[in-house]
Amino acid sequence: MTIKIFKKQQELNNFITDLKSDSFYRILDTEKGLFRTITKVLVFDSEDIENYLATQLNQILEMLPVKDFQEKIYLNDKKIYIKITCENQNSLLLQKYGYVVSAIQNLLISYLFSKFAQWYQISINVNNHLHNQKYFLKKQIYFAIKNIKEKNKPFHLKPMPNDQRKLVHNLVKEIDGFTSLSEGKGFLRHIVIKTENNVEQ
Repeated sequence: MTIKIFKKQQELNNFITDLKSDSFYRILDTEKGLFRTITKVLVFDSEDIENYLATQLNQILEMLPVKDFQEKIYLNDKKIYIKITCENQNSLLLQKYGYVVSAIQNLLISYLFSKFAQWYQISINVNNHLHNQKYFLKKQIYFAIKNIKEKNKPFHLKPMPNDQRKLVHNLVKEIDGFTSLSEGKGFLRHIVIKTENNVEQ
């Protein structure tokens, strides 16, 4: 990361025009004078984002009782995939129905926006739990559909974080004749699965 100072608007415009595709900028400060405007710009690239994210992630994990972990960060445009491996299969990261991982993802997204003024989508996979999570959520959906067919009533799933709800919505879309919606607020927000011809229930 570097900080550049431009004393002329044309210099700033030329810099932005000539900026490489893998480089980014954020205007930090603009000081308007009587005869000129001085602009301070933060210049960074993908490696800067990954290094900053790794530093913040390590600080968060060190505050939690998570030891002997390794992380790998993959950046693809505005999407970031973080793979965390830790020896403790019952790590705090995997408890609380995924709310811990979801909270860390949201915190890192906020950190990145605060530093670079850009929004990123972050997905954290601890000990490959995302694969197991998808399998578990599919089982819940099939149980819900069976229950709906037997009782002809909508089925309320247990509360879950936003990223899990999004996955459930996408999985339900693939099933003909059924739809889903979210209800409740905060930690009580959950998904209701219904038949498409009973959406008013």
